Amino acid sequence: MVFPQDFADLLAAFAAFDVRYLVIGGYAVGIHDRPRTTKNLDILLDAGAENRARACRALAEFGAPQSVLDDLMSADSEDIVWWGHPPLRIDFLLSAPGVDFAVAYERAEVFSLDGVAVQVIGLADLIAAKRAAGRAQDLVDAERLEQKLAQKK
Repeated sequence: MVFPQDFADLLAAFAAFDVRYLVIGGYAVGIHDRPRTTKNLDILLDAGAENRARACRALAEFGAPQSVLDDLMSADSEDIVWWGHPPLRIDFLLSAPGVDFAVAYERAEVFSLDGVAVQVIGLADLIAAKRAAGRAQDLVDAERLEQKLAQKK
């Protein structure tokens, strides 16, 4: 899978600052199954204040504008804070349908992408998230991922 260098650099900054996150969405589908087009990198963050502060320090080090940091610190659980423009946009989420962050984080899988250890939502949790989101593309993804899960068993 091709992982843009900016994304790899950001996730390396997250690792350096011990940010608790999971890659979800289209990139997670691409990592677990097969690459598909997506307009953004979806990052689900542990919504706790300490983790958000670490994420903001990592983002500042990476070069994020202050407006992104402010938006992330003041975001509600249903808000999405985005930065950039498709296809290199990053969406920061504090919750996702069908996902309990603490449980999913414990079951996360670590993949090395371009030399960076990336925390990716586990396959079963990704399927649950896709089913809960319920959009047409999510349901297509869920079906393919269920086949992949069945092959692994």
